[in-house]
Amino acid sequence: MPPRLRPPTHNVLPSPSTSTRTFSTTTPLPRRTRFQKTEGTRNGFIDFMSKTAPRLNVPSPKHNIPVYLSLTPRSLPTKPGTNAKKAISSRAPGVSRKQAREEIIDWEGIKERGGRYTPFPLNQMFHAHPVISTEFREEIVLRMKAERSVRRISAELNCEMERVAAVIRLMEVERRWVEQNRPLCTEMQSRIHSMMPLTPYTPFPRHESITDLPIHPSTNNQLFLSVPESMSFTRQHASEALGLLPADVRMPHSELIEVERMKQAGVSIEDMVKVESEREEREMKEIKEKRERRERREGAGKVVETERFRFRLKPASAGSVGHRYGVPAEDRKRGVVKIPTRVV
Repeated sequence: MPPRLRPPTHNVLPSPSTSTRTFSTTTPLPRRTRFQKTEGTRNGFIDFMSKTAPRLNVPSPKHNIPVYLSLTPRSLPTKPGTNAKKAISSRAPGVSRKQAREEIIDWEGIKERGGRYTPFPLNQMFHAHPVISTEFREEIVLRMKAERSVRRISAELNCEMERVAAVIRLMEVERRWVEQNRPLCTEMQSRIHSMMPLTPYTPFPRHESITDLPIHPSTNNQLFLSVPESMSFTRQHASEALGLLPADVRMPHSELIEVERMKQAGVSIEDMVKVESEREEREMKEIKEKRERRERREGAGKVVETERFRFRLKPASAGSVGHRYGVPAEDRKRGVVKIPTRVV
């Protein structure tokens, strides 16, 4: 008899009942609309602070002094002549210990000493940098309109030259916006001034230090130099060893050192004013010459502007071989010093 064939264990054609697809049965999240009170919006933050702030034991601010979450009534100074323990123990009925502690805080003293501006609880060494007031900015613009240089304004108001230049540019932008009837965000300015330490304008303001030197990367490495014992090693010798300019020249206001030296030498005020005016004229002349050279360099040749680039075509003589094929590099030449020998 011929052998019997076994029936197939699986069907070659797929059954229509096996072709199924599963879908998610979870309820879809509702789409968040604008101004909806959720945890990720401003309203959610306000709700969080209203629930959490009473447990943080943070005093309520007074006299427009910012109070950060890192401050507590115990860390703030008390009024002179008051005892914190005695004031808390002898408080009136119905007054909590927190209210009694807040009543003896010396807010006037904090305001006179510049406030306690440490916004980060785990970094008490960080202090918020003060900002200049509106009157301070207007005074900078007035002195600029009086044809005073940025360096002179910075020296007179104890404000860095970068900050003075930024204030002048931003005030010019603000003036243009006022002419164009564009809205100004004055509310945000007032809020920032209430949260940050503010430097008001005074006849002799002390906003920040203007004689700080930036740390050059080449000064971070150690340098061993042999010098004789009888030699007086000064800052000038150190700068020569590092390949830098002396600190008296690199500082932003090197003219203040010369003024102090003239004071110690007994030079009269008239001579000091004369020297200062000559120095300003010399600086203005150098700035003017530099601007003229830049204008001549930019104006030379033909300028072709496209949608993405600006080509400056200048006449050049390609008669020599180097102009046509380029000059070979000196990287593989023997005896050529390839390491940097000076600080850029």
